[in-house]
Amino acid sequence: MELLGAFSSAGTTADLCKKLLLLCKDVKNAAAETEQLRRLLANLQKTLTSVEEMRRSPNNAKLKHTHQLSEAIHETQSLLQQLVEDLSPSSETAHRILRKIKGSSIRWPFEKGDVLKRINSLERCMQVINGSLQVDQTNLLLDIDYRAILDKLPVASDAYFDSFDESSKARCLPGTRVDLLQDVSNWAKNPDSHAVFWLNGMAGTGKSTISRTISEMFANEHRLGASFFFKRGEADRGGLAKFFTTIAADLVRRQPIFAPRIKEAIEAELGISTKSASDQFKQLIFGPLSTIPQDSDMANPIIIVVDALDECDRVKDIELLIWLFSRSSQSDFPKLKFFLTSRPELPLRLGFRKIEGTYKDLVLHEVPVPIIESDILKFLEYELLKIRNDYNLTRPDELKLPESWPDNHDIDILVKMAVPLFIFASTTCRFIADCRHGNPQRQLQRVLQYETKATRSRLDATYLPILDQQLDGLSSSEKVEVAEEFRAIVGTIIILANPLSVTALSKLLDISKETISNRLEIASVASFVSRFPVGSRQT
Repeated sequence: MELLGAFSSAGTTADLCKKLLLLCKDVKNAAAETEQLRRLLANLQKTLTSVEEMRRSPNNAKLKHTHQLSEAIHETQSLLQQLVEDLSPSSETAHRILRKIKGSSIRWPFEKGDVLKRINSLERCMQVINGSLQVDQTNLLLDIDYRAILDKLPVASDAYFDSFDESSKARCLPGTRVDLLQDVSNWAKNPDSHAVFWLNGMAGTGKSTISRTISEMFANEHRLGASFFFKRGEADRGGLAKFFTTIAADLVRRQPIFAPRIKEAIEAELGISTKSASDQFKQLIFGPLSTIPQDSDMANPIIIVVDALDECDRVKDIELLIWLFSRSSQSDFPKLKFFLTSRPELPLRLGFRKIEGTYKDLVLHEVPVPIIESDILKFLEYELLKIRNDYNLTRPDELKLPESWPDNHDIDILVKMAVPLFIFASTTCRFIADCRHGNPQRQLQRVLQYETKATRSRLDATYLPILDQQLDGLSSSEKVEVAEEFRAIVGTIIILANPLSVTALSKLLDISKETISNRLEIASVASFVSRFPVGSRQT
């Protein structure tokens, strides 16, 4: 409806332009102002003709800037209508004066400043109308380019932060990781900061959650260029075969300024997707980037987020990526920055050591303990409240958890057990919410009993409640049998180079598919495997 209104108003506005041009002919003084107004009205007529042509176009339904277009046309119509009223004779006497040719000149009814103000307002509206038309026409062309590019670029679709696989996973809760997120935001906005930001931390400290949050934050600001979440064990996400083609496709999707340039690169080298990673980076990323003029609309650098570098299968590939990313810092106009996360493993440290001075780093597990405690406390309070509410929805009044559940003392213990591992907090909450073996209070007590065992590691405290539950209520001989089955199944999954289906795993181990499924029930709590076929490792 808004689009139809804009087109209708454009017709009315064009009629007003014609009327004003006729009225201007009758004005005999203020030649400079009337000539300026005539030129503006003539240009405005051309612009409105373009609007009419767009109305007749079969692609008018695809226009995306109809709101700006509609507002600008309506404002133009209002300004022109006021000019018509001010220039039109309002009485018979005025009419005789207006038509008087001999004798004194007809007085221009505007002060100089007033007419210039109106002309400036009309010029501004015309710029908005032209801009909206140009953006939409460009987008229509880019849409064609976009489809052509995607047809030629093999992508790892699950690698994007907003893919089906990643979109359902956690983001940072509001009020958590505040200083860290602000630090990343400041780095991204500062044109003089390093091209690479390396967030590293040991397993379970929440790196991927931060990456998804960062990606979403920059996407909302229209500053995200692309994202890629590595995942070992998945062919498309465990190596570089589709890494740069996936990044290039996402750049086209999120930053249309890249579309024609990447399209040219593909047309110049049709087999680019089969070339080396270095060649792909040079032709699909660095080349198009270097052709964007410094006075382009990219006032701020765009960000590429790469999560879990340590999940890339080959060490040499990791080192290559780090070196390639650092090259963007060599540009005189830094249009691209890279936010990377990984564990602080030796190959990664060596890779970053080779580009010393070109990156900013932050060690996640070295964030001050009080900040981590505060963030984990907020997370636990949020999740446990949700668990209580969800549980109470399906229970009669006599079985509902009290409003005071859980008490602050228990939450404080959980916080101390968790620091600095967010994965402990998230795994514990999933365990408490799993009511197949007891209500949330009983599940909570099972977790808390491990707090008193000083010899337990954080890994024990995280997973022993889940594993012990597999043996709950069994006889000694049954416990031995279940433990042996569990070790055989899970041990095999851990050392698999590639995932196997349940059927293949059953044949390999000579264990029934039902038994395998039963032993892997912990997946819903511990996120040990992500989906069938089993064998993909998630840490």
